[in-house]
Amino acid sequence: PGPGRRTGRWFGSGNFDACHNLALVPETPLAGTAIAPADATRPGWALYRGWSLAPGADEHEVLLDIVSTSPIGPAPSVRVQAPGPADTWNTVGSAKVAAGYSGELAIQLRSGAALRKSDGTFRLVLEGAVKVSGVQLK
Repeated sequence: PGPGRRTGRWFGSGNFDACHNLALVPETPLAGTAIAPADATRPGWALYRGWSLAPGADEHEVLLDIVSTSPIGPAPSVRVQAPGPADTWNTVGSAKVAAGYSGELAIQLRSGAALRKSDGTFRLVLEGAVKVSGVQLK
């Protein structure tokens, strides 16, 4: 894990620890990097490890900086997953994203305890043509 993964701080989405079906794409034509599914017809994911969680906090949300979405492929959506038993992943929060949306998106997590058990590890799953430049765990 890279430095700076603390609750309440923005982190570049391209600084993931592992990924699948994911591409690094320009955030804007002139600056920055974002992530998006490499093939918008299939989900892509980015794994983030080692977020330092606030002591005693069991309610969390993930904030995303959505750069853009498009109606190409499946309807754009984002899921947050926490590790489960035997190499499984459990969805702890999700949101559909309107085509054409850009801005901040908050996903309330149903189980903050799952993040605590996983030492702050979660997986961000992107479906459809959605482009994300920043991630924050609150």
